[in-house]
Order: sequence, then C-alpha cells, then structure tokens
Amino acid sequence: MNTLPEMGPVSAKKRCPVCKKPDWCLISPDGSAAICSRTESAKRCGDAGWLHRLKYSEARATGKGKPSKLGKPSKSANWQREAERFAETLAGLPAIRESLAKRLGLPVAALDAIPLLGIRNYTLGTFAEFTIPETDAERKIIGIATRTEAKDNKADKKFVTGGKRGLTLPAETRERSGTAFVVEGPTDFLALTAAGLLAIGRPSCSGGAKHLADFFAEWVGEFLIVGENDRKPNDDWPGRDGARSLAKILAEKLGRPVKWTMPPAEVKDVREWLTAEAREEAPWQQRGEELAASTGHRHPGGTAGRIQGFEFDASPAEDRRRYGRVPRELRSHGRACRGTGTVSAGWAVGGRGATAR
Repeated sequence: MNTLPEMGPVSAKKRCPVCKKPDWCLISPDGSAAICSRTESAKRCGDAGWLHRLKYSEARATGKGKPSKLGKPSKSANWQREAERFAETLAGLPAIRESLAKRLGLPVAALDAIPLLGIRNYTLGTFAEFTIPETDAERKIIGIATRTEAKDNKADKKFVTGGKRGLTLPAETRERSGTAFVVEGPTDFLALTAAGLLAIGRPSCSGGAKHLADFFAEWVGEFLIVGENDRKPNDDWPGRDGARSLAKILAEKLGRPVKWTMPPAEVKDVREWLTAEAREEAPWQQRGEELAASTGHRHPGGTAGRIQGFEFDASPAEDRRRYGRVPRELRSHGRACRGTGTVSAGWAVGGRGATAR
C-alpha cells in the first residue's frame, strides 16, 4: 500500500494540475499527486476532494527513500515555523475549516481566535488532524497539540513529540475587561471567545499551573477555573478535582484567592452548554451574557447578575445525595452555600459550588 506524500495548497503560481485552478486543491511537492476539489476520480479523500496520481516520483519508481512525513519534530524544532506551516495548509482548505466549525457547533469566524490553527497529515485518512499551537505566558509557541475528528463527534487528541504543554491565549488579553474563564482545552476556549467572553485554555484538567501563574501575576481582574463533568464509573472525577487542585496551586503561587466552578450537571463542559439545542437560535453574544450572569460575573458587552446555570446547591443534604457523603473539607474548614468555589492561599473549601466563609 502506497502512502501519500505530504500535500500543500495550490496557488496562483502553482495551480492544480488537474483543474488548473489556483485554490481549494492540494498538490504534492514533487508533483506526483494532487487532490482536486473539482474533478472526481475513483479515490475520494474526505472533504478535500479526489486523488489523482499524476506521475511516479523517483522514490516510488526505484523503491528508494520514504514518503515525507509531518510527524515528529525534534526538541530543537522551531515551533513557530511548524505552526505557520500547518496554518498555511489549512488556509488553502476553507471547506475543512467550515467542516470543523460545524462539528464543534461554532461559527466559522470563531476559529480565527486561534490565528495559527492548522492541519497536517490530512491525506492519511478521512478525518483531518488539526494542529493547535500552545504557548507560554509570553505567547511564545512551545508545542503543538493535535485533534483528529472521528465518528460520533468524538476526537482523538495527541501532542506532537518534542514540545512542551502550554496555554491557548487570545490575541489580546490584558486590554480587555471582565473575568477570565480558564477552561480545559482549545474547543472550550473557542466557544467562550465566540460568545464574547475572555477565555484562557489550559492543556488538561490540572495542567498549565506555571504558565497560568506567570500570566496572571499582574492580572488586576478576576479569573475563574472552570471544571468539567467527566465523573468516571469508579467515582474518579478529574474535571472537578483538577479544577479545585489547580485553583489551590494558583492561590498559593499568587497569594490571592482563586475561584473555581463547575458546569450544570446536565452538560459536560462550557462548549456543550453554549451550543445546547435550547440555545442554537440565540445570538452568540446573548449566550455569553447568560453564561457570565449564571456565574455572577459581568459580560464585557452586557450586565452582571445571576440566572439558572453555573451555580449549584451545595448544601450538605445535596452533597450526600450526589456523593453519598459531605466532603471532608466542607466539614472541617467552612460551610456549604450557593455560589462558586473559592480557594484561598494554602487551603481549599471545595465540593461543587462551596464558598469559603
């Protein structure tokens, strides 16, 4: 079985050899193959188009050499250059961008919040492998995460070898007002940004503590660590416990209280809340205002308040119903009430929605 070489977008100077057009299509560096979005062939390559074998390259004809791969940059890789290269490929595939936005339930323009969102290895399978740069607190790209869309709206998430985990940051941050929502992963980041909210993406449930501490060291506003409802059959709850742990670490590093919260029980994360069927007709600005209000914060373009949403009844009776017990930290350090979890330096008062007193 022959492996397809790396493909790049066509241009006005390097047109598609099949349809002769300067856009939408892909071509291999040696000209041995092209994926044309207009002219059909026996081989369909997902949403990109149809494969056309044009000529044998020297490697294929002689059996020498290996097809080029995009795979594993070394530790000395120039991550900025790698990200730019992947982004250039995606820029030539607007249909793929539209497909990703549709699967995520987001406006296509929302993807612009990650300027160097890219794609790699597209011709190796039906589903695209998207690339998401991760940065340090100063926005230097230090690694690249990947997300391959699969069936049933699931995704395979990996990280390119040699890089370091970092943050997903908006293009402009310190100039914006309001509360920063620190969420898990780039798709929650995109959804919140589409809703007009200030979002920071962290690499995992409890990851990114050092970069977050550096980023928020001079932050004058408020920021909120948002967990996920991913409770396991064995009662492990990484989304909740990770958010609480991260808030505690940041409180210790920054010497200030840090709040954390959880989505309502009926959704897994903020993207699912924002893209729920009940809100699909609502403008994205309105969705953001509702989410901000439900956590008791002010939307940059709206008003503050509290509505049904990201707040919880964390009474001892409710804790017993949900967990079979009252969390130990609630018994020993504070009392449960409605609201958002607050972690002060050195100690935590947790459970879902408990607030320190």
